[in-house]
Amino acid sequence: MKKEAALKLESVLERLINSKVEKSNPPENFDRVKIDIYPNDYGINCHITFLMKKPFSQKDSDFFSNFQFSFRSFIKSVVGDIFSAGIQQGQSTIESYENTNWWYLDKKSEFE
Repeated sequence: MKKEAALKLESVLERLINSKVEKSNPPENFDRVKIDIYPNDYGINCHITFLMKKPFSQKDSDFFSNFQFSFRSFIKSVVGDIFSAGIQQGQSTIESYENTNWWYLDKKSEFE
């Protein structure tokens, strides 16, 4: 996969998943979904991050954990099995994500 294709796919998946989350009455603390697609030793990886405006409660976290398999299944239904290294998800505050986003950017530089 080329880097440009991965970035476009991230954008498409973000819009689709944000739409699904917004229809599910998310916690007020929810900001948006961020998708990071990057290569690793096992293939192509997809990481879904549910960004929260401020530190979040267990209840906020549980909201997204309850959808864990459906988001993965949804992505697979849209793009098939292109993520040979898997699809993971987690929650983060916006600030924390922005402070650690360098790692994703570094991994994405390994694309063709």
